[in-house]
Amino acid sequence: MAKDWKGFDPKNPKVSDLIPFAYAIYGFLFVWSFFPLLGIIPALIVIPFNKNKFLKYLPLVTNLYMSTVYLLYLYK
Repeated sequence: MAKDWKGFDPKNPKVSDLIPFAYAIYGFLFVWSFFPLLGIIPALIVIPFNKNKFLKYLPLVTNLYMSTVYLLYLYK
């Protein structure tokens, strides 16, 4: 298949072509980590794919904090 006007070949994408999608997927999973209890799943999905230690554990810590606050509010 021919490349489009930007030089993108859909059958053979380069890593630099996929970086914006990776940020979108990470952002989507990070937003889902704000939901108490169920957000632990996307927070755990992010861990193996991120090389930055701060961003790797940020969704997990955020979810644990939000879940703790939610449970304390629920059972006060």
